[in-house]
Amino acid sequence: MPLPSAADIRAHRLALYETGTVATRTGRTIDTFPIGFRADDAEVLASLVEREGARATIETGLGLGLSTLAIIEGARRTHESPEHTAVDPHQRSWADDAGRLTLERSGIASHVRVIEQDSALALPALIAAGETFDLAFIDGGHRFEVAFLDTTHALRLVLPGALIVLDDAWMPSIQSVSEYFQTNMHCTRELAGDHDVDRRIHVLRTPEPVPDRKWDHFEAFETDFVDRRGEQGLG
Repeated sequence: MPLPSAADIRAHRLALYETGTVATRTGRTIDTFPIGFRADDAEVLASLVEREGARATIETGLGLGLSTLAIIEGARRTHESPEHTAVDPHQRSWADDAGRLTLERSGIASHVRVIEQDSALALPALIAAGETFDLAFIDGGHRFEVAFLDTTHALRLVLPGALIVLDDAWMPSIQSVSEYFQTNMHCTRELAGDHDVDRRIHVLRTPEPVPDRKWDHFEAFETDFVDRRGEQGLG
């Protein structure tokens, strides 16, 4: 089945935001807010993917499939046949297969590989298999140790100089992950969009070339943590 145009993918994505709900496999619906990826953040993500000319992309956390639509939309603007990998162990349990259904109904399912496995296991397997990606989107587990591990693996999966995009940077745990990779792993933070988007999304440019770090290298870091769950309708 041919991949729809970027315009068609975008129209499907905007229609979901317009209705405010995403259908699940069993027929119930899940509200796009506050759980789903925000519409203005999706615009930024699609633009980042397009700007980078990314064809092979990866994300942790398929969820409702909204971020995946944005990623494929952005990639489709510059590539005829982009390929995306989404790692989500809770697609059937938590999301009731909503993400997979979104991919099917939008016509992009054949270009998305869904790995329903813990990212702590799935990402090392991809590294061991020698796979590489042009951009990574981290939106799986939001506890510090989960996001930290996902980003650590993503740094080895993406090509040097590529982007790692962290979602939900309004959370102290994600802010801390971002700061560590800037301070210790020589990643550079780039602005994503307007002020509100920059508070929710951190865009990290990986180093090129990868620096040779000493065996005991560690740089202490501090972050002025700000918990904005109330602003996101959470908490």
